[in-house]
Amino acid sequence: MLVIANGRNPNGVNTLLRSRALVFIGLISYSLYLWHWPLATLWTYYFGSLGPLWQRLVLIMLSLALPTLSWRFIETPMRRAQLSVRGLFLGTGLATGTALAAGAVIYLGDGLARRFPPQILTHIQATQDFNQNWQRCSVPRTGDLAGVELCPIGPEGEPRILIWGDSHVRAFKEGLEQAAFDADVPALVIWRAGCPPLFGLEKTENSTTQAQDAACSDANRRIRGALEGSDRFDTVLLVGRWTYYTEGAGIGLDAHNTISVTGTDQAALSQPQLMQRAMTDTVARLRQSGRQVFVLRQVPEIPTYDSRIVSRKLAHSGLAEAEVAEIASVPRAAIASRNSNADAMLTASGAALLDPWPLVCDDQTCSAMAGGFAGYFDNNHITNTNAIRLRELFLPVFRAEGG
Repeated sequence: MLVIANGRNPNGVNTLLRSRALVFIGLISYSLYLWHWPLATLWTYYFGSLGPLWQRLVLIMLSLALPTLSWRFIETPMRRAQLSVRGLFLGTGLATGTALAAGAVIYLGDGLARRFPPQILTHIQATQDFNQNWQRCSVPRTGDLAGVELCPIGPEGEPRILIWGDSHVRAFKEGLEQAAFDADVPALVIWRAGCPPLFGLEKTENSTTQAQDAACSDANRRIRGALEGSDRFDTVLLVGRWTYYTEGAGIGLDAHNTISVTGTDQAALSQPQLMQRAMTDTVARLRQSGRQVFVLRQVPEIPTYDSRIVSRKLAHSGLAEAEVAEIASVPRAAIASRNSNADAMLTASGAALLDPWPLVCDDQTCSAMAGGFAGYFDNNHITNTNAIRLRELFLPVFRAEGG
């Protein structure tokens, strides 16, 4: 509006706008508009980010050079070409049809990933193996669990098993559901990402909003009220990324994620102490009501592994096999040391412990490749396929209910 209002008055703004550089940018502006975003997207895909300043400058130069070429050799000749209406429509239709057909083939072929050898394909498949079917979930509007998302798994029927946890429940969902069907025992899953499934805690996380932190506390209070006010579940399984909560931060690729846990009574305790007290209290309260309580030891974190990063680098020949083996594993002693507070908390809780480590680790290392395939999505969540492989872990939970 200001440029239009300025008109053709002789002033500094109009002098600048009449400069050859800005007039030239105006000439190539449509080609620049078409080119700059694909360049930025493909650049980020290949390098993982826009990179340091020199790489960004190279990207800017390409964003000017390629539009200049397409303006000069495609856009300008097409504007001057004498094309019949029929030829224009046929040419445009052919180009559009070819692009749509190519896109359909690539999309329906799932990116044509099978053009890669098995040692690369397994990591690509892991990137696509973390979505689950939650269509059976619902959020009741009334009752003691109003506002809490409830997700039945296994066969139809009144669930007597509650599986309560964070995003690690999501990661194990396919294995849990298969175990429920195998035992012919219905169960109910309640999960919320980054929310420790324990009584008497509040959390503040740097990757969430205040509203999301408050929703975690509110959901946990409702779950506590429902469990202490009824006998609707006979068995409870607690699942969480316990080390994240006791240590207050992620590790490796997600070390920037932090979480602060406080007790609702504001007792002056360290975070590991608060977690241990909350775990012990939660298990004790559940057992006082006659319930059997299980707790799942968190799968070992593989600090530097992420299937998306590894598969991308492998696809571009950016990693050697030896490097992949190093990225996809961690010394067992090192990760056990990080888990020491969390493991002590679980051991002292009084709950029956389910331990996935023997299925993921040998005496020396823990690996994202245990089982002969890429079984982790990122550095702490397993894939659906791996969850199904580990489903026998949950047999004691369903046997406790099924008899």
